Amino acid sequence: MRTCSKCGAQFSDDELICPKCGQEVQLVPDYVTIESHIQKDQLKREEELRAREEEQEKEEVIERRIRQRRTHIIIGISAIVAILVISISLVLYFNKKGNDSSFEYNYSAAEASYEDGDLDGAYTSITKALALDGSNHDARLLYARILVGRNDRKEAAVVLTDLIKDFPEDEEAYDLLLQIYKSLEDYDSLSEVLKNCPLESILTKYAAYIAKAPAFSVEAGTYDRELQVFITSETAGTIYYTTNGRQPTTKSEQYTTPVLIKEGTTTLKAIVVNDKGIASDVTEAQYVVSMGGPPAPVIDPASGSYKIDDTPISTSGLTAEQIKAQEDLQHPKITVTVPDGYKCLYSFDESPTENSQEYTQPIEMIEGEHIFYAVLVENGKMGEVASATYIVTKTSKTETESETNSSDAYNSYETYTPDDYYYNESDYSETETTPDTPATPDPGTAPETPSETTTPSDSGASDSGSTGSGTSTSGGDSSSGGSADSGSSDSSQTNP
Repeated sequence: MRTCSKCGAQFSDDELICPKCGQEVQLVPDYVTIESHIQKDQLKREEELRAREEEQEKEEVIERRIRQRRTHIIIGISAIVAILVISISLVLYFNKKGNDSSFEYNYSAAEASYEDGDLDGAYTSITKALALDGSNHDARLLYARILVGRNDRKEAAVVLTDLIKDFPEDEEAYDLLLQIYKSLEDYDSLSEVLKNCPLESILTKYAAYIAKAPAFSVEAGTYDRELQVFITSETAGTIYYTTNGRQPTTKSEQYTTPVLIKEGTTTLKAIVVNDKGIASDVTEAQYVVSMGGPPAPVIDPASGSYKIDDTPISTSGLTAEQIKAQEDLQHPKITVTVPDGYKCLYSFDESPTENSQEYTQPIEMIEGEHIFYAVLVENGKMGEVASATYIVTKTSKTETESETNSSDAYNSYETYTPDDYYYNESDYSETETTPDTPATPDPGTAPETPSETTTPSDSGASDSGSTGSGTSTSGGDSSSGGSADSGSSDSSQTNP
């Protein structure tokens, strides 16, 4: 092996040039001089320096690489950390987002907020939970409690009412609902809940708010006698009742004595209102009392034809009873026999009704043909109707006597002569008269010839019974010898 004299590199003996520094190999050895030693030392120092520089360069390279590697590691680690942080954040975000959309998460959040007294947060979470599962029992019950805490008791009552419909054995829901109605003093709603509650524990706890329906001592049905119905109740309170079929209220009749059920159909209804003002259910019964109607009344006189005499009664020498008897004969009256305990209603030409006139004394007959009806009434019930038909005409002695007197007057008429007539120029046309021929008389006067007689009907005279004397007086209303009972004009008169 050869050693380069310049750089000290080792190389093989067959090499003539140093492969490292390019120095030619010296084949003939130089003479050793001081300069040679100095030169060698210098070369050696240069080589050492070069070696240290190379070593330093190597170390710098290594340090540079280490620093680069550290930087890369740090960057890598930072990137990894960043990626981890981002990943974790994303995981947490999506995990939280997934929890927000789950029923369990929102229900748990609502429950935790409610326990911490955060009613607003509990309300927000429970509404989200119910939006995801509205049929969940626990969530609905918690929702009601949250509403009560927020003082929204009416809404809570609605929630609980729906809840016990779906869960009729839920004692907690019943208790909370009844507490709400109790705090609102809504005893009607409270009573209605208790009526439908199947839980004995709840009924026992709220027994003071229950009013049981009253009971009647007589069962509904048909009877042949009047009834006295007693009303009783297991609940301490006031009983109210009606007999007209209407629903009883606290303004209805208050029960103090047995209810009298009279003839007819009566619907009795009653309730009990306890000390807290809670009304019971209505107890109802219908009673039909039929005792048979009153008999037909006796009418006197019987059907027939009757006359009314208007002739004035001469009271001379008669007692009051005789005068009355005479009046009854001239004016027959209708009487009805009314037994004790009954009243009588009557009418003419139509069957009587409850609004007809009441019979209190004999009734005068009515002129013409009429039917008289009468009926007896007992306890408001009408009996059998009785009737009688009367044909009534009016007569008078004055008319009878006038007819007789008129006939006599007809038979007593005398012959008239021309000298018997009074002539009124205003009533007659100008006519020449002679002693042998009478003037034409005014209509309704005596016959035209002395040999003729005129009947009262032909002469226009009324049934007055007057007779003509053959003479007339100017402006007179009656003739001598005539009767003036009826005030009729005389057949022998002429108008002045």
